[in-house]
Amino acid sequence: MTPQEMADLLKNYGTQQRTVEKQIVHRLYNVVIRDGNHSIVEIEELVSLRKAREIKNEAHANGYCPAKKCRELIRYEITDNCTGCTRCFQECPVQAISFKPYEKHEIDQQLCTKCDNCRVVCRDNAVEIVNINAKDQNQ
Repeated sequence: MTPQEMADLLKNYGTQQRTVEKQIVHRLYNVVIRDGNHSIVEIEELVSLRKAREIKNEAHANGYCPAKKCRELIRYEITDNCTGCTRCFQECPVQAISFKPYEKHEIDQQLCTKCDNCRVVCRDNAVEIVNINAKDQNQ
């Protein structure tokens, strides 16, 4: 693909996207057409910004949050590292964690508001965030 064809493709793509993406496309257009002196690394960096956004949007469309921040796409789980110290139970504002001293705790997913208090106070790193639709539980 020639630089002109690439610029035309990106120029048309940018008309359908949000402002930030339009700015990226505009910068890339300027690099490819007007300057012509920029390295391929600079061009790849600009393209990778757009690609990263596309990957994130595709993941969300498939019910998966790579950052594990979207509350509707994640859940909190207590792992086998739990020593039953009850710190998470004490910090839960909605009492979604069962009170079981010296036993592995459980989170009631119906009550959990995903406030992150349990994960923050856990000294044993026994609370992890899991994507609801993850095929592999380590995702």
